Amino acid sequence: MKIKLLMMAMVFLIVSAGCASTTILDEHPNYKPLIGKKYRLLIDCYFASYGSSSSNQFVMPPGILGVPKQCNDSFLGKTYNNKTLIGIVKKGSILKINSIKSEVSFESQSFIIDIKFSNDSSAKIYDGTWLFDDSNGKLTPLKDYIAAEETPGQSSAEQ
Repeated sequence: MKIKLLMMAMVFLIVSAGCASTTILDEHPNYKPLIGKKYRLLIDCYFASYGSSSSNQFVMPPGILGVPKQCNDSFLGKTYNNKTLIGIVKKGSILKINSIKSEVSFESQSFIIDIKFSNDSSAKIYDGTWLFDDSNGKLTPLKDYIAAEETPGQSSAEQ
């Protein structure tokens, strides 16, 4: 009986090790001010996906994690470190943060930042995690890649 229980516990631990828990952080005090905020891309970036998957698409600046340092159509369709480049989003494009999530697995914690581009009429949501620094328990925009978009009557100091 003890062996059966021990084996069942081991199976549970092995199965749960691969599972991830997702928490929506939209109301968390550290992240709530970011929801609905708009940013402008300061450089051309890639649309990418993991491997050949068309789900979970994200925006990735050039030159990180083995991705080419220049955005160029000739790199589209190619895979670098399991990231397939599927398109280019142009400098000056406006994105808005829709939601922020924390995904915790047995191995790590990561953030998922759901963004939408204002010039995209589809309902497509992208992950903008690569555009932010998530150290110190806060998300801050990486100033080499994006800048807060000012709204009429609002200065950048107010954003």
